[in-house]
Amino acid sequence: MMESGEPLVSNDFKNRPHGDTPENNEGLSIGPTPSAKEKKHELNGQELPYDVINGMPMFQKDHVIGKRYQIFERIGWDDRVGATYLVTAPDGKELVLRVGNDQILIPQLEASFLCKIEQQNLWRFFSQVHSIYQEEKFYYLALYFRSGPTLSQCLKYCGGKFTHGSGGRLALDVLRVGFRRLIISP
Repeated sequence: MMESGEPLVSNDFKNRPHGDTPENNEGLSIGPTPSAKEKKHELNGQELPYDVINGMPMFQKDHVIGKRYQIFERIGWDDRVGATYLVTAPDGKELVLRVGNDQILIPQLEASFLCKIEQQNLWRFFSQVHSIYQEEKFYYLALYFRSGPTLSQCLKYCGGKFTHGSGGRLALDVLRVGFRRLIISP
């Protein structure tokens, strides 16, 4: 009891179930109660059947992946580098989800590159990693969504080519962060 005679813990708090039990999956919240706006971002889709084409999953809109992401739409169609989706996380964040498999290692290489970027504090120039994980069939790389022009749109704006200075600065920045790609022509 406090000096004023009030109990330290209210009866309302005492009667609440605590912990991460099956009947109470809320746990004990230390911060403020989430607002209605924050609560509305809970994933409302479900795991739906999907086809695998060229080794890549063809998830449907509102498909939920591992209770982590809900598919909004597919935005990348080049299966040589993995499937790319625009998704929503349970906290309401918009993410870009790259999906790869055992044969398509581009998402793993991209994750390695971006982690190296973050170690060197150059993250503000690139997409930040939200999460990386692997399930039985697929490898997932979730990045925070950054709106803006794509490289193709920038090239189109510049008339199909960068100036020597812009191209050189881009190449130097990529080289400085340790990204090298070996291209072998037949």
